[in-house]
Amino acid sequence: MHHVIAFIIPPDELEDFEALDAADPGPGYPCYGGPGGEASPRAQWLGAWVPGASSGALPEGTGIRVKPGSKIAMQMHYHPNGAPIADQSTIMVRTAETVPRPALLLPIAHPGWMVDAPAMTIPAGQADVTHSFTIDLGSVIQYLYQDEAIGVGKPLLAHMAGVHMHTRGARASLVVQSGGDPEACLIDVPRWDFNWQGIYEFAAPITIEPTDSVRLECHFDNSAGDSSLKWGEGTEDEMCLGMVYVSTDSP
Repeated sequence: MHHVIAFIIPPDELEDFEALDAADPGPGYPCYGGPGGEASPRAQWLGAWVPGASSGALPEGTGIRVKPGSKIAMQMHYHPNGAPIADQSTIMVRTAETVPRPALLLPIAHPGWMVDAPAMTIPAGQADVTHSFTIDLGSVIQYLYQDEAIGVGKPLLAHMAGVHMHTRGARASLVVQSGGDPEACLIDVPRWDFNWQGIYEFAAPITIEPTDSVRLECHFDNSAGDSSLKWGEGTEDEMCLGMVYVSTDSP
């Protein structure tokens, strides 16, 4: 398994996704780069698993809202290894009627990288290629959640953070930039290992103000490669992706 992502499919989008499932005779349906369907670019994350990750339990007192009538789409990214193997993946979800602090799991990446505008090029033979992206979290929330966004224009609490690259990744970081103030580090992975990934919970939440921005920076080592790489879903392609789990600042 390269990764598993659990996406929330709200009631008003179920018809499109169920049609994809019904059109395929086997279990599930093929998709690439998301849960499938036209809503994929705005698909809302419930949780994810990557090699080396732990259970993914959310911090106490927080939770991700799932509308009544929603379904969960599990996007399974398989990497062929030459042998037929049965998928034994399972998902467990802990629920609560309410939580003190509603929260969101936000993926962060340059949207242009996914459509080569601009291309996230990593030339062959280069030992240290850097790609970065800076954005305010309010913009990410409004894009993914539109009219139902929580916390936009208000302080947010960051509880967890992670980064994701593939096999040419070397190091990566996520920092909060607050004008002229020193940067606040959310996560810094100095020696990237594809088989040792995770999203890490902070000892104490970090406040992110509406005027702050988050900077994602990824370094790649393609010195041994014989071809250039760019953004792609395949394990032999590359990615530069950040994840931040945020909640409202006050109950």
